[in-house]
Amino acid sequence: EREELESLYESVRNIRQGKNTKFSLDAAFDLVKKYHPKDWLLSVEIFELVSGKDEKLAPQVLEHLEDVKQRRPEVAHLIDNGLDLVKPSLVKAN
Repeated sequence: EREELESLYESVRNIRQGKNTKFSLDAAFDLVKKYHPKDWLLSVEIFELVSGKDEKLAPQVLEHLEDVKQRRPEVAHLIDNGLDLVKPSLVKAN
């Protein structure tokens, strides 16, 4: 399980660097959502890469992050801070 998550992080890092990768962003997001529902950082990274570029995936990632914030309120501020770095207008004021 941990190895798969590390592999997903590696794929996203490779996509960011323009290298070949084992997973697409869509596949990485599907896997993290399905098998690693507590992980939030990878979804923030995926959102950073698709924001303004993938009108289908970006809203799905945001919706997932909202779900994670509800399930894990202790990390909600970290998610909001990460999203704020990507697109300040998307983060709702508390």
